[in-house]
Amino acid sequence: MFDQKQFSTKYLAATKKLADELGILNAIDQSYIDRMESNLNNRDSLMEIISETFMNSNSFLKENDRAEIAGIILSGGWIEGLYLATQIAQTTPSNKEIVDRIIDQSLSLSTLISMLSEYPNDENVKSVLPDLERIKVIFDKVVVSKSKIEAVEGADGKTILKTESSASISPETLTELYKAVDEIRTNITK
Repeated sequence: MFDQKQFSTKYLAATKKLADELGILNAIDQSYIDRMESNLNNRDSLMEIISETFMNSNSFLKENDRAEIAGIILSGGWIEGLYLATQIAQTTPSNKEIVDRIIDQSLSLSTLISMLSEYPNDENVKSVLPDLERIKVIFDKVVVSKSKIEAVEGADGKTILKTESSASISPETLTELYKAVDEIRTNITK
């Protein structure tokens, strides 16, 4: 996103339109939009601006008793991030680090599902929750193995219990995840 200015500009316009449709454009000061447009090629600045914008939007929604919308927005961002990660993983299958980061998302997903489950009657939640649960079913196929617990003496002389865990995902499950995320993202962005 950061090196593709034309794509980034379109993405920013779509984000602005979505914020307007969600009724949260008021939470996004024009200065943030101007800063984003002038920093499209500066990844660090852009990430900082995006974080600030998210925090302001989240606060605005909570202050206006619209926390479920914050959950929907978070879900959309999470799905988009997972989509981008799975696209990278497919183009560089030997990149174990990206696959590990994808697997790590199962914890975030559980938290997200739990958060959205607090709004069972919200129509927006009803539309996104089944997609998240579909991804969770796939993540549940990840094999997690833990080493035995080992007692280690820390620098301060206190005993620390140490264990290591690793997770692995079969190529078939990874392919299933790629397809599911792609389908879900395609349905959302139609």
